[in-house]
Amino acid sequence: MLNFKSPDTASFVVDRHEANWAASGSNIYDSDLGVKTIRLNLTGQTFFDPGSLMIQFKVRSKIASDLKPLTGPWSFIKRLTVTCSGANVEDILYYNRCHELLDRFHSKEKRLNTHDMGFGCTVADGKKQDLEQVPIAHGVAGRYVNFFPSALGISNCSKWIPLWALGSSGLVYTLEIAPGAEIFDASGSQQYEISDVRAFANTYSLNSELQNKYATHLLEGKQLNINFRSWSNTMISLLDSDTWTAHVARSFTRLNTVFLTTVQDGAEVNEFYAPKTSENVEGWLQIGDKRWSDMSTATTAQWMYRLFTALGTLGSAIYPISMSREDFKTKTAVFAWDTEKVPASASYSGHNCSTGALISVNMKNFGTAPQGTDNDTGHARRAYLFCHYDVILSLTDQGANVLS
Repeated sequence: MLNFKSPDTASFVVDRHEANWAASGSNIYDSDLGVKTIRLNLTGQTFFDPGSLMIQFKVRSKIASDLKPLTGPWSFIKRLTVTCSGANVEDILYYNRCHELLDRFHSKEKRLNTHDMGFGCTVADGKKQDLEQVPIAHGVAGRYVNFFPSALGISNCSKWIPLWALGSSGLVYTLEIAPGAEIFDASGSQQYEISDVRAFANTYSLNSELQNKYATHLLEGKQLNINFRSWSNTMISLLDSDTWTAHVARSFTRLNTVFLTTVQDGAEVNEFYAPKTSENVEGWLQIGDKRWSDMSTATTAQWMYRLFTALGTLGSAIYPISMSREDFKTKTAVFAWDTEKVPASASYSGHNCSTGALISVNMKNFGTAPQGTDNDTGHARRAYLFCHYDVILSLTDQGANVLS
């Protein structure tokens, strides 16, 4: 109250440019034939803000039937990799399912804003998880959609990346597109074509004095460290049983969170299997000789408590998620374990899995069919494990190194 100093300014920034980059190679990408990999090579002599990145493309139906999207434009991206100066920074399998999972952790209003930049959507009153996408009519030129790749850790690192220090390799985003059966409802067309793929982002030019300091810093053999959290996703086929264990054989220096979702039969990216006996589902996470929690988690109330704790929203009054208890029990069952020593309060406090210990999720009483259906003979057929872990990207005059 008695501080009369002027607020901090950004006088070191001499220009902000709203840049865009076109995909290299083909301009048309087909769900069935032709090129299925999109490459965006971001180069320049400025600083790039990954938190401002938007990916845009045009979608059209290839046959005389409307496209009926199941969710937002991220559903097109089955795998997304990021390389920096030739080093593999992130490689996220099942990117569309991971992004959809994170989208459901936002409030309804935030989700509506996000989907308005995509296909557009409508929502029934009280149905927080039910967002119906606006179809794309056949026989028209198509519709432009865009999305922010929020599941990428580098998109949330809050650092500007010096494109001028990355050499000719630059910063490369590689997107592998998914088949139409994962993206569109079967009642319409599932044959699509996308074109005119572009990336939009803010880039910044600094004054010569500060720019030279960063260049000198690197030329002296020093490094610029950029820390963020990324995802390692695994799909496991399950036996026809209500008791099973899913394993992940992967080393992490700091593992922060593990999320589990399952699928019963469909290939759709927005399917999150909810067991009919969800109130009786029991489970725990085991890494080596360490178990979360000491007693198995059971009942919907406990699972939702674990989920809110893992998301860091348990004590928050301003960051609600759109998932209700009924959503969890019937159509959006997400099971979570927080493995941090000091959750949401300290950096790099995740569990050390670098010794080769197996990551195992154990589930019991995992129901039969989803609640409200007549099929009482099926079980979950596939499990998806999403592991959230710490990454450090180190930039030097020799290139980039990644520590995870």
